[in-house]
Order: sequence, then C-alpha cells, then structure tokens
Amino acid sequence: MGIKAIQQKTEERANSKTTKRRELWLKNGDDARISILTDEKEDENGKVIEDRYFSSFYVRKAKDDHGYDKKYFLCEKREDIPQEYREQRGVVAEQIGFWCYVYFILHETNVIKGIVIEDWKKVKRGNLDRYREEVNDFKIYFGGVGKDRLFESNLVGIDMEFGLPNIINSLRKVKTGDSTVYVLKETPDKTNIPEGKITEAKDLPSVIEYAKEYLVEWVGNKKTRTTEGFDMNGEEIVNDTQDDNESLF
Repeated sequence: MGIKAIQQKTEERANSKTTKRRELWLKNGDDARISILTDEKEDENGKVIEDRYFSSFYVRKAKDDHGYDKKYFLCEKREDIPQEYREQRGVVAEQIGFWCYVYFILHETNVIKGIVIEDWKKVKRGNLDRYREEVNDFKIYFGGVGKDRLFESNLVGIDMEFGLPNIINSLRKVKTGDSTVYVLKETPDKTNIPEGKITEAKDLPSVIEYAKEYLVEWVGNKKTRTTEGFDMNGEEIVNDTQDDNESLF
C-alpha cells in the first residue's frame, strides 16, 4: 500500500463519523483539572427534561471477539431496558456522561512506552514531581456511578454547594487494589473558560448523540479491529470498522 492510499484511508476514517473522538482518557494516577458543563432545561413543574452536556444512561457490557471490554449504548431510561437484559445479572450498567473543559492533566511520569514526552512541563505537587500536559479543550467523560454510587454522590454534593459549571474540579483516576476508581473533588479555583471556547461549546453534540455515535452496538456484521499506534498518553489508537450499518437499538 502506497502513501497516497494510506492518506486516502485516513481521510475516509475521519469522514466516516460526524464528530471526532473527544473522550477524556486518563491513566492510573492522572489528575485532570476540569470544569463540568451543564445546560439544564426544565418543564413547568420544575422537572429536568433536557441537558445537552450532562446525562445518564444504561449500557450493555460485553466483550468483543478479541476479548476487549466494550460498552454499547442501550437506552436512557431503566424501563426501556429489554427484558432479556434485565434478567442477566451484571450485563447492564448505569453510566454518567458529561462534557467538560479540561485545562490540564497532571501525570505521574512523562515517559510513555519508553518515549519521553518533552512537552509536559515538570511541576511540584507537595514533595512529588508531576508532569503537566496542557489540554485547554472540551472533552467528554464516560464512567459509572461508582461503588455505592459514590461518584454520583460527589457530583450531586459539589453541584448543590458550588454549582458544577462554576468551579474547577480535580478528577483523578486511582488504582485501589484490584479496582480502579475515579475521584472527583472541588478546588478553590473558579471556572475560567476562554470566551472563544465558550462559543465552541454551542456546537458540541449532546452527550446522548455522542454516545449513540460511538458506543452503539451493531449486529449482523463482522468487526475488524486494527491498532494504528499510540497517542500522547500512551493509549492505543484503535480503529473498529463494521461491515454494515444495522443497529440493534
């Protein structure tokens, strides 16, 4: 395959989705500083009927043919979960998704796959060295409600006391024993999203739209999974292709 053919395939992959991938990926020990977006709209009774930037939904958990963990978008309401999945313990999980403005990420190391990331500035956090990656862009977070719904409770508590969009939060990925958890904690810093970026936020797809585009389950087709290398965080860049477009839901 020549370079022109590779370029063409790269363009085809980029054009196959209406929205580029913008998930917030964190490695164990990472600490991201974020402002969480919300855009609640209520009906005449005060019930929230829409929030483009913040949502919860249910996904079907499964593994693909290659043994990779996959999450497939299922439905927004518990009552809409098909009966066949309700009866299978541990198959359906509740998820939280929200758009956030990521200012920077503090990493424990600047060496990824043996490569030193020179762009990450070394900073001190107490007696510890951390490496600061400047992001300054909108990312979307997907994750569970946490054990005993702790992550969900943290979100609610911070919103009730400060208002989620008003402050910068610390979002850390922490390895505890055999489990990995996300810890959310408020900081004293106020939200400071640049004016130009605030304008961009209006064009972000809703959480549900994004989830449907990237987390939807496909049936009746064969999946092809290829690795295209690694990004700046050392995460594999993976391309999943489908043989047809028939959606299960």
